[in-house]
Amino acid sequence: MMLKKAYSFLERVTPLNTDCGKLCGNACCKGEGEIWLLPDEEKLFCGVDGFEIKKDLDEYNLICKTSCADNRALRPFGCRIFPYFPLVSEKDGKIHISLMPDPRGSMCPLANGKKRCQPKFERAVRHSVRLLIQDKKYFDYFVSYGDMLKEIADFKQKLQ
Repeated sequence: MMLKKAYSFLERVTPLNTDCGKLCGNACCKGEGEIWLLPDEEKLFCGVDGFEIKKDLDEYNLICKTSCADNRALRPFGCRIFPYFPLVSEKDGKIHISLMPDPRGSMCPLANGKKRCQPKFERAVRHSVRLLIQDKKYFDYFVSYGDMLKEIADFKQKLQ
């Protein structure tokens, strides 16, 4: 499965060389959140203890009832690439992937620019996204959600 291969690129790399959760007390992973799932990712979490899948129209969210802070292997793709969201675009036949701080991640010192993620983490995120977007459903997902998150970031900027 393509998702598992994308996961594998992120298995041994984290945003920092140390446990980034120590910066904020694991603010992003307290076992009480809800995360968007990629297309077909819900299949990987069906029946997994500590998670509930919520369907909203044709999309799925994962409701966390347990923390994955000590077990990165349990994390869905969105958590594995946090605090980033990939912006995917195509221009002149070339695909471009840039990483934006996820505007939903204001609790994270890495998302708000106070500290930078290590470059090898950023490369692994881009690599995993580049693999996934070979499938049109993932390409469309990243373009669509990226556009929406850019709008949220622009709105948040106007409020400041």
